[in-house]
Amino acid sequence: MIMDVSLISQFSDYPSISFQVDDVPVVVGRSSHANVQVTHPLVSRMHCELCCVDGRLFLKDLASTNQTIVNGQPATETEVYPGDEILIGGVAYRVKLEPQDAMAESLAVR
Repeated sequence: MIMDVSLISQFSDYPSISFQVDDVPVVVGRSSHANVQVTHPLVSRMHCELCCVDGRLFLKDLASTNQTIVNGQPATETEVYPGDEILIGGVAYRVKLEPQDAMAESLAVR
């Protein structure tokens, strides 16, 4: 299953990020090799990864220097839900999820 993920920035200096996730992890980090780049000095080159398993979104910290914080708690590996706040380095994001199957179903109902 593919899931549309939006990380809504809580800081005006950093844009919100939207991308698709499936069973192949999407790496978030400062490096140009990361799938999703966040150019903040407290973000590690390969900071964390997001992966969709059975329609659920999971986050894994990649031994980042400044940790990944989910809802105020350091996270090494955790499930992420809509509305959760993720702090990646020094940038806070609010999670918004949309499974693609749900989008297809809502279009078919119309």
